[in-house]
Amino acid sequence: MGSTFNIGVDISNAVFINGYQFDFAFDPLLMEFISVSDGGFLPFPLFADPLVDLSDIANGNLLAIGNYMADTGVSGSGRLVNRSFKALAAGTASITATGGLYTVLDDWPGPNHCPAGHFPRHLGHN
Repeated sequence: MGSTFNIGVDISNAVFINGYQFDFAFDPLLMEFISVSDGGFLPFPLFADPLVDLSDIANGNLLAIGNYMADTGVSGSGRLVNRSFKALAAGTASITATGGLYTVLDDWPGPNHCPAGHFPRHLGHN
């Protein structure tokens, strides 16, 4: 109890990703949310630490949003975010993805590309 631990969110084989949203649920009796930080996949300085919605954190619900502020996307594999938690009690805890999406640039690098022309793709999770 009292120890801090990190859990990452990784992406594989991405093609022109420029933003994401993740919804997470966890047991607030077993762990306390500390922070979400950039995982390095979307490069600084055009991408900064993710925005976090803490409006339902007391119930163990967390929303993290990140956006790459450029007219290009990022391709490849890597870590999107790191989430930090503190253990509050002994037990087995889990963090569940309850929803999410990512954005890709539309028609990149084709003739109809528009920097503002991106659309959401929903993330699947098990």
